[in-house]
Amino acid sequence: MDKNESSGLFSRVLGGYSKKRIIKDYWGEKLQKCSAAHLHMFKLNDKTNEYLEKVGIPIIRNNKYHIFSYFTDFKYQKVKDRMFVVFAENYSGHIQIGISLHNNEIDMLFPDTTGLDEAYYYYNKDIQTYIYCFTEMLKCKTKYPLLNCDYESYEADKQQFLFAQELYQIIHTVDPKAVECGSRWTLTLMEFAENALDYEDILSLVESKKYESFEDAIMAFISGEEKLDHTII
Repeated sequence: MDKNESSGLFSRVLGGYSKKRIIKDYWGEKLQKCSAAHLHMFKLNDKTNEYLEKVGIPIIRNNKYHIFSYFTDFKYQKVKDRMFVVFAENYSGHIQIGISLHNNEIDMLFPDTTGLDEAYYYYNKDIQTYIYCFTEMLKCKTKYPLLNCDYESYEADKQQFLFAQELYQIIHTVDPKAVECGSRWTLTLMEFAENALDYEDILSLVESKKYESFEDAIMAFISGEEKLDHTII
């Protein structure tokens, strides 16, 4: 093994350890590990099983701070042509988060319980990466006290946009696909950033054909590819 290969291996091992350490340090006793016997029922891959056995899921109840309840009493859910192992859902169960048995990716699920079309949307490449990104999002939120401001505020708009940019960089580092248009994380980022963006700035970029959609243009501002013309930042 040459020096570059050795360095790459070290980085991958350290990166994996760091994500686990960050998750464990943040959640502490709220993490619940899964037993091998329970996991055997669901036929997940070895990497997923290892994380669930050694680190676990943070047990959270739905409340004003968390839209979803998280649990380790997993259950199956079929959406369209795929089966998922669900580990989180909103209070009604109409929106869920699950592990795909097709490829062990994490998706947000909209099962057909309300007569709407069934659908699933990409979240992250695996369970550890999802819990890591979720954890980093909660940590990042503490830096911006006006994130959920319910009145018009220049400072709140600024904080929301900066939060979206910071979270984008965190997620992009570990899972670039998770911040591509169409993934679930991008909707969260756009919700926080949109108040800081000028509609005309976005429209002009779309009309110039530089970007195919408003979503693409908004993500270009969040990623830093495009700079704001006005002075909110």
